[in-house]
Amino acid sequence: MIRHPNRLMTTVAALSAGLAGMAGEARAQGGAEGALEEVLVTAKQREESLQDVPLSITAFTADAILKSQALDLRDIAALTPGLSFASGGGRTDPTAVAMRGVVPNTSDERFQGVSVFVDGVALSGQLLGLGTSQLERVEVLKGPQSATFGRATYSGAINYITRDPDGDEMTGDLRLRLGETKGALDSNYFVGASLTTPLVADRLWLGVSASQSLNGGLYRDPSGAGKIGEEVSRNAVATLFWKASDALSVKARLSFDEDKDELGPRVTQHPREWLAAGVDLVNLPRANNARWP
Repeated sequence: MIRHPNRLMTTVAALSAGLAGMAGEARAQGGAEGALEEVLVTAKQREESLQDVPLSITAFTADAILKSQALDLRDIAALTPGLSFASGGGRTDPTAVAMRGVVPNTSDERFQGVSVFVDGVALSGQLLGLGTSQLERVEVLKGPQSATFGRATYSGAINYITRDPDGDEMTGDLRLRLGETKGALDSNYFVGASLTTPLVADRLWLGVSASQSLNGGLYRDPSGAGKIGEEVSRNAVATLFWKASDALSVKARLSFDEDKDELGPRVTQHPREWLAAGVDLVNLPRANNARWP
């Protein structure tokens, strides 16, 4: 079993009223039905018309994420033109993320050309399992973004924008999804719940959420170690949002993500004479566990 390091992240952000977000939020403003609508974005930390911004941006709202049933970065990549990734054995392998075909010749995370951010805070490590719960939107910015996001974004940046708790009453939701893969050992499922409540009217809110998903294994490991291809993800988030005034708000967010995956299905080939000669072989984890003398 491959246990990815738990990701525990705290983000505190002070946002002024004139700063709408980090990147890619698109709002449509239009008049009569059928008229050409102007799309406004804040990709350069100021509100501009999309036609005036020299960037290619793909943005997914919370409703779009829900309707598309996107659960992680792999689903986002499937919906985004020009965004792809190469991973030899699922989430257990180092992953090279590419935009517009610009990809490094290594999966080492230190040399990637696409970086992932949550509310503008850079993340590192294997992020394919990063959940989409409690998101306001996901922004995919293509092309060099070094001026805004740093040098490890020479082919693009992916920014997860979390939702601010709000409202006058306690609200919550429950999401369930169940599926079957032909020939798989177990069913696939996703279950998630969230709750938002005001603590001080019009000033302070608390939001909490949790989710768990399972992609069932495809085969049994002959060694008895587990189920090949099984993926388990768990996520928990707590957000405290304080609106100090119309000009200042503060958000503190604590999140926990855990991925527990078995090895993905793969085929390993090597010269037959090695077997005939009884040569001792070793696994190369950085090469999809290929075997070598």
